[in-house]
Formats: sequence, C-alpha cells, structure tokens
Amino acid sequence: MIASNTPIWLLDEPGNGLDSASTDLLGAAVATHLATGGIVVAASHQPLPMTAPLTLALADYLPGALEDTL
Repeated sequence: MIASNTPIWLLDEPGNGLDSASTDLLGAAVATHLATGGIVVAASHQPLPMTAPLTLALADYLPGALEDTL
C-alpha cells in the first residue's frame, strides 16, 4: 500500500499480527498518507494508531438499536 501511490487505502484489520514496533510503523505510514491528502478507510476490532479517527459503530445500526435508545 505504501509503494502503490493510491489516494485511498482500504484496510481490513491492518493491525492483526503486528507487534508494537510494527504498529508504530503502520501509524506513521497512515499519518503520512493522511497528511499528504490521502484517505484511509479501515475496519478493525482493535484500536488503530490514528489521530482523531471518525468511527462508525455498526452496532448502532442493528435492528432495534434505535428503539433501545429511546
């Protein structure tokens, strides 16, 4: 992904299997990509090394979720 020079990165569980040093490298790569105008869309069950990510909690969209909050 780093060498591809694509503007949008679609990442599925990008932190799986990474040690802490590799997670830091992933965070640095993502930060550089975002700082240069890139977009990152990631699906993860783990916290990602991203500054101020926008999070979409899919559980909020399950049937009955709205009724449970009213």
